Amino acid sequence: MQAGQWEFVLTPPGGYPVYLEANLTFSFGNFNSTVPNTADFVYGNSPVVAAGPVGPSFQIDSNLEANGSLTNGLLAGSFATPGGLDIITLSNANMASTGQSVSGGSYTIASTFTIFYYPANSSGTLTGYVVSPLNGTYSGILTGGSAGADKFTIQVTQDSNFGITASGTSSVPGVVTNLSISPSGSPTDNLNGYSNVIGATVSARGTASSLNGNSTFSVSGHFNASGSQLQIELFGNSGTETGTLTKQ
Repeated sequence: MQAGQWEFVLTPPGGYPVYLEANLTFSFGNFNSTVPNTADFVYGNSPVVAAGPVGPSFQIDSNLEANGSLTNGLLAGSFATPGGLDIITLSNANMASTGQSVSGGSYTIASTFTIFYYPANSSGTLTGYVVSPLNGTYSGILTGGSAGADKFTIQVTQDSNFGITASGTSSVPGVVTNLSISPSGSPTDNLNGYSNVIGATVSARGTASSLNGNSTFSVSGHFNASGSQLQIELFGNSGTETGTLTKQ
């Protein structure tokens, strides 16, 4: 099993998946990830409950840890609360010969939990795959902000601790803003101020500078396994902007 960034896909009978994200270590047949390196993710437009979506574009949650084993080519394990109370159990996933993907497995949600409103005791299919690091220049158009369409370009570098450093520009009619992100502070988790990658998700805090002054912003994102496309939701002076960025 290859260590590093993994994304596991839980697909219930209704067909709207939940993604489990982890930066895994692997040793002597066992894998694990700590709370700063574990998260779950769902797209906000997934109708996970009759009441509607769970977020504007997508939602990332943390405070999980992962552990399990690979035995005779079959992966089994769990995503649990700190201290070991299992929330999701993973079973009988077939590891590919490359060590970079699993398929044909199943999952079960514990009787005392719900995951993004999927019910307790529910189950479905499990797949998973290795995710490429988030490195390179990404650009695209963000929409939804009060200043109009935003031509967004950013250069991202991921370090060996999954922290990210980035710089770029945000261009709306009449204003160009310079952007800067760094993984400063302590890596408690990707939701509390430390800019980092967990699996195929990224969360960051940064500073913005333009002729109108300086400000701060936050951004969350989800990218594909190859790292060629990045969907983001940015919160800044113009409100909430969303869009898809493509690696150049």
